[in-house]
Amino acid sequence: KQDIFEIRGACKHSGNCCRGVMLYDQGKAIDTISQWAQFKLENPNYFSFSPVIDSTKISQYNCSSLNCHNQCDRYNSRPKVCQNYPYSFFYQHGFIYESCGYIVHRNIAKFRLLFPSVKKAVHEFCPI
Repeated sequence: KQDIFEIRGACKHSGNCCRGVMLYDQGKAIDTISQWAQFKLENPNYFSFSPVIDSTKISQYNCSSLNCHNQCDRYNSRPKVCQNYPYSFFYQHGFIYESCGYIVHRNIAKFRLLFPSVKKAVHEFCPI
């Protein structure tokens, strides 16, 4: 994926990467209170994330470190998921929110060299 897609642009400070996000542990959504409690014990650097609970499941998380200017108050000590954004989000979900300021470009020359089955999988991952 890193050979085929290039992410360009810069943060617009929209706050979208800090509000209404889902956190994952080893590729699996952290969507129960018990999973969240265990994850925080193992990853104390995520203390600023607060779960939003719908019924009995966690539907999303918001980060309390986002200030009124949509900038991170703990930028130098932020968790890995934040440090790796937008790459981590794109490689997991296949898109980036437009309002973030980042744009995904597909390297057409490299894409054309792929086997048809790989092209199909790449296109299904990110249909741009």
